[in-house]
Amino acid sequence: MLWVKWLHIVFMVTWFAGLFYLPRLFVYHALAADPVSSERFKLMERRLFWGIMTPGGVLTVFFGLWLWLGWCFAGAWLTGKLALTALLVAYHVWCGKLMRDFRKERNRKTHAWFRWFNEFPTLVLFAAGAAVCPSLARLDALLAPYLLLLGVIATIWAHAPGRPMAADAPAAWLGVHIVVSVATYALFTLAAVAGMAVFAQERALKARRPTRLTAVLPAVADSERLQRVLMTAAAVVLGLGLASGMVIEWRETGHVMVWSHKTVFALAAFAVIVALIVADRLSGLAGRRAARLVLLAYLFLTLAYPGVKFVTDVILAKG
Repeated sequence: MLWVKWLHIVFMVTWFAGLFYLPRLFVYHALAADPVSSERFKLMERRLFWGIMTPGGVLTVFFGLWLWLGWCFAGAWLTGKLALTALLVAYHVWCGKLMRDFRKERNRKTHAWFRWFNEFPTLVLFAAGAAVCPSLARLDALLAPYLLLLGVIATIWAHAPGRPMAADAPAAWLGVHIVVSVATYALFTLAAVAGMAVFAQERALKARRPTRLTAVLPAVADSERLQRVLMTAAAVVLGLGLASGMVIEWRETGHVMVWSHKTVFALAAFAVIVALIVADRLSGLAGRRAARLVLLAYLFLTLAYPGVKFVTDVILAKG
């Protein structure tokens, strides 16, 4: 039955990749100003929905039911998982409806609306992860305010002039790059929040003054374990993101790498996180020193794209 569980996980990853990427295509489709770009997005959306997303969803549910019937799982966690799966299926069907609206030129929603629509799978994925790993759920005390701040920034950003993707961008590799990039930011964000939990808990322990915040956060050991796992996964996914970005640059410009602020900061983030992983393996680097490096890598990654884009699209545009 282990191979059934493995296939369930593989197709779940495939399904989530489509759930993350298709709404992002809707964002760019809503920004498309010419018929050529619009037709190109229609083709990409149809291939993604029917070729990747739908088979991934069907096979995820199929192998999940196989596991359920074969191992007779039961409990409150199973009820929660089934409820989350039902929400994802409904979201999947809604995506199909939105895709048909675009195909028939009936879409009336803005790119800002689709940006918020794109966040739903992230919330479901975090809820599923929290059900499996209770320590992850306890990061809510730090994660929720930060996500609220990001929501405010996204609302401000939504009024900035939009710019669609380049018409000659290689569709297949661009799709891989966007999915990997979203996963990278998600993993780095969670790792940075775990690092902040380490800071808060160690400070409270040193002062011998626990606070209401530290009472609900994971313990230092649990936070460090989460940070270690998340930063390792983030390093792997960021490496894939850098590789897919190089392929796109080579297809568009004939050069493997074009040096820009995005390239420099992304490579800096990758270098810091790899150095941290090596130091952890060799010397057991942990605590606030490790958390500082995680936060430094997150800062570099933020400056690589969202930070600079926010400055250019919002602050400088208003100036």
